[in-house]
Amino acid sequence: MTLQEPKVATPRYEEDIEFYSYFITAPYSFVNVLESSVITETHRRIKQMGKSLTPGIKLDDIVCYVLNRLPPQYVSHILKFREKNQQESPELAKEVHQGVIDSLMRLNSSPARAKTPLPLARFDLDFRQALPKVEAILNPPKPLSVGNIVDQIEIYLQNRNDIEAKLAQLLQEVCQSYGLDLDTAGLNVRQNKDGSIGFYSNKSDTSWKIAEQPHLAAYLSLIHFPRLPGLILTSPALSSPLRFSRRELFQELANNNDIT
Repeated sequence: MTLQEPKVATPRYEEDIEFYSYFITAPYSFVNVLESSVITETHRRIKQMGKSLTPGIKLDDIVCYVLNRLPPQYVSHILKFREKNQQESPELAKEVHQGVIDSLMRLNSSPARAKTPLPLARFDLDFRQALPKVEAILNPPKPLSVGNIVDQIEIYLQNRNDIEAKLAQLLQEVCQSYGLDLDTAGLNVRQNKDGSIGFYSNKSDTSWKIAEQPHLAAYLSLIHFPRLPGLILTSPALSSPLRFSRRELFQELANNNDIT
């Protein structure tokens, strides 16, 4: 018989999309050394079985069955790959040999098993429960999946690092503009979920200086965040948070155009 080789398929159903979302599409440079040994052993056993092998059994099903029952041996460098191949112990080779036999016996007696892809994501409850929460934090441009979640997290962290650097610079410049000491002003700044900038101080003197001249904080905030939707000043010294919309920020600048 002719062994069916793996084919690249286009996902057509929800189950297929779930399955293919687990495939790594990024060009990562690592490999499981055992894959080569298992595939070689599988081909050898297939030739020995000849026509006694039930039609319809696929190579990838046999190999996956074996690899799922062996400890992975990942390497990320060609020298390590060669080293691992040379160090393959007789015990491990025996496990590979026995694993292939067990796989062929099981799949040969129940060939239908090879025709149904494993619905991996369907049973990944933790992933499904966490995904909406992660999306709420990352706010990615497209829905998250196993295939893109790492890239999206890296983009988010890079953006956060950039934002944190801008906020630190903004805080320093605001303190300088208001004649405040950075270490004793008790002033903090952060970006809220809606993109607005929030200033908070537990010192009444600091709070009143900003409240009396909000145009300075507005100007500096817009320099660092041109699309700034608004600004909020919060302090125990104020009866309620002082809020400025984007329009109100520009109005403050228009009324105090001497700063530009």
